[in-house]
Amino acid sequence: MLMREGGAVRNTSAVAFVDAGRRALVTSSGAYVLHGPPEAEPVTKDMLLANAARIGLADAEDVSEALWSELCSARAVGRSPS
Repeated sequence: MLMREGGAVRNTSAVAFVDAGRRALVTSSGAYVLHGPPEAEPVTKDMLLANAARIGLADAEDVSEALWSELCSARAVGRSPS
C-alpha cells in the first residue's frame, strides 16, 4: 500500500524488485520511491485492506511495515534487502 503525493492512497501489486539504496521498489504496475514510513492510522489501514478485498484480494497481505523496516536496515548497512 502506498500513499502518493497529495494524500492519494493505493494498493499495489506484488513487489518484484527493491532498491534499498534509493528506497525504491518495482511492481508490475510501475516503479515507486518511498519517501516515508507506511501508514499507521488504523482507519486508513482498514480502508486499504477493505479495498483489497473489494477487488478480489481478500488473501492479500500488507507487507508495508516489514518492507520499510528491511529498507531502513539494509540502507543503514549498505546491502540489498533479502
